[in-house]
Amino acid sequence: MKAVVYSKENCGYCVRVKALLKNKGVDVEEILITDENKQQAIDALTAANDGVQVVVKQVPQVILENKFIGGYQQVCQHFGINV
Repeated sequence: MKAVVYSKENCGYCVRVKALLKNKGVDVEEILITDENKQQAIDALTAANDGVQVVVKQVPQVILENKFIGGYQQVCQHFGINV
């Protein structure tokens, strides 16, 4: 299984979600969101969300197996973990 994690520097939830995914045996690719690549990130997240526009207000944002999942809480829910 593979995940793409869109994150920013010094993000505690980004660290947590990457650790959770790795603990579940998921290969993690991290992409740091910057001013220069923000639109590319939004486009990729939208494409993984079946074309429905994704508004990025916070990080992390996770794509798992080419499907948009969301942030840390949504990833926990996906794996049946209560937060």
